[in-house]
Amino acid sequence: MQSTLTRPYDPDPLGLEEARTAVADYYEERGITLSPGHVALTASTSEAYTWLAQLLCEPGEGLAVPEPSYPLFEHLLRLECVESRPYRLTYEGEWYLGGGALERLNTMKPLRGIVIVSPNNPTGHVLDRGMFERLADVAVARDLPLIVDEVFGDYPVDVETLPSVLTHLRDRPSEERPLTFVLSGLSKVAGLPGAKMSWMGIEGPPDRREEAIERLAFIADAFLSVSTITQRAAPTILDQLAPFQDAIQQRLRTNRRQVRARAASSPCTAYPVEGGWYQVVQLPGFIDESDIVLELLEDCNVVVQPGFFYDFEAGSHLVISLLTPETEFERGVQALIEKVEARVG
Repeated sequence: MQSTLTRPYDPDPLGLEEARTAVADYYEERGITLSPGHVALTASTSEAYTWLAQLLCEPGEGLAVPEPSYPLFEHLLRLECVESRPYRLTYEGEWYLGGGALERLNTMKPLRGIVIVSPNNPTGHVLDRGMFERLADVAVARDLPLIVDEVFGDYPVDVETLPSVLTHLRDRPSEERPLTFVLSGLSKVAGLPGAKMSWMGIEGPPDRREEAIERLAFIADAFLSVSTITQRAAPTILDQLAPFQDAIQQRLRTNRRQVRARAASSPCTAYPVEGGWYQVVQLPGFIDESDIVLELLEDCNVVVQPGFFYDFEAGSHLVISLLTPETEFERGVQALIEKVEARVG
């Protein structure tokens, strides 16, 4: 049998068929039909964003991005001379898309697409049906594609599975479906950021979808960035996710229970989480985020991130990774609570 290393190099701009088929099979196991022909492989989700900025935007145009959310968006888009145009999500016991955000999406110009992150990084909230319909209505009315980041979609809280926007999309009449790019990859799905393979699932009106795929193939052909070795290994990797994902879910559950229990008897508030790897903790408003972040780092060797990294609108927040080994995580949470309680007195 010919090894991966000695096979002839015969790249496909959108990715080798066997790797794209493996991605389609991954979705099929989750009850979602996605044709391998509607999959484009990239080296990372970050690269996918840059390709989509090139595909959809001219310099000076913009993509709408949610706030709070992942801080890298602005930098990735700026590298392509594309603007990051925020629309704000509101928290009142749960996260929702308020009328002000919808009005902004309906009026901001020049706009070429709407970014959605579900589960959101760092809030952990999930795009529900109602929020999707409101965003999809704006997208259809303004002829704007949706870019949906679902990299944390395999890590639900309190439910068996999380809904994919691909399912929501298929429930709409075909003439009311926006062109949609759904992003994920091995970094979060399989815990393999060094493998450097992510993907876009592309759906929507057939003519728009096929045009987008053709143009993406032109962009991809200029880079051919995805490792052939990883593409050959993708069917095996995606077929053997359960041991990794089960172990991660156990750690996430343990750490989530730990921080919520400690916060409940303290001056802190742990926001509800529906999915993902992060926990947002609200501090008493008079506590400066930067001060406590630096104090935890310098005094306790505990790393947390301030909420302003993620553009929280008001208040004082910390973002905590739930991936930390349980014993270390417990120590870090204890240090955090003690620092806050010392300030409250």
